[in-house]
Amino acid sequence: MSTIDPSAPLTPWTDAERVAHIRYEATRAETRGGKLHRGQVEEIRELYAEGEMTVVAIAARFGVHRNAVKEIARGRQWGYPPLPRRTGRPCKAQERNAA
Repeated sequence: MSTIDPSAPLTPWTDAERVAHIRYEATRAETRGGKLHRGQVEEIRELYAEGEMTVVAIAARFGVHRNAVKEIARGRQWGYPPLPRRTGRPCKAQERNAA
């Protein structure tokens, strides 16, 4: 059984160790048990923003629940990349202002 000497000074990471750690963390964050990857999330947001597919159709295409699509499209899940503006019908506030 090995023991760690608590009085030993900490050695700083080498550049190679730092790069390896950053790559590991990025990979772990991308694949931590979720069904979707960043590219798929971007595609979901684009499809939702276009307004041509229903939420149910998008969910079926990616094998996730419709609520997951809504949360991704609204930015509550996968807070990055920035949300595209939806180009479909105007929101209720815009409709009220136009009338």
